[in-house]
Amino acid sequence: QLKRAMPVIQGTIRLSVWLNVYDIIDNTYNHALGIGVYHTGLQINDVEFCFGGHDHDGTGVFSGMPKRVNGARFRESIFMGELKMQYRDFQKLFENMQTDYKGRTYHTLLRNCNHFTDDFCQRLLGKGIPGWINRLAFLTSYCSCLLPPHLFLPPQPQRPVNSQAARSMLVG
Repeated sequence: QLKRAMPVIQGTIRLSVWLNVYDIIDNTYNHALGIGVYHTGLQINDVEFCFGGHDHDGTGVFSGMPKRVNGARFRESIFMGELKMQYRDFQKLFENMQTDYKGRTYHTLLRNCNHFTDDFCQRLLGKGIPGWINRLAFLTSYCSCLLPPHLFLPPQPQRPVNSQAARSMLVG
């Protein structure tokens, strides 16, 4: 979708990268302990990219307005860094993310939105997201057999990546 949106862009682009963190539940007390149930999205310039699950073969990567996620309360933005890169390199990286994060591969504990944002940050900036964000999922994965199966059903994404959002992200 990104490729179709901007097939003629060439040269260097500048990206400002923010990690947007949301509370899925009230994390008032657990946050102080360094754990919580969080959703994250990676904001690149003016577009936020997230990962969610569904039951078809398409990508689970979707985009939306920054700091607005249905069913979650915005907590904070963490500046991750800025970079300049060739557009074609970003395009290839983004296409790889879409291929690597299919909706069917989503798992609440083992492959969730926080895994996606961590991987995307690693590929873009060479560093991951703060460890506290996905700590509870990591710890819970050791006793997942004690949890009800409906907790592992993937959430439905807001909307797929659209070409207008991608265009404004890179040239806006």
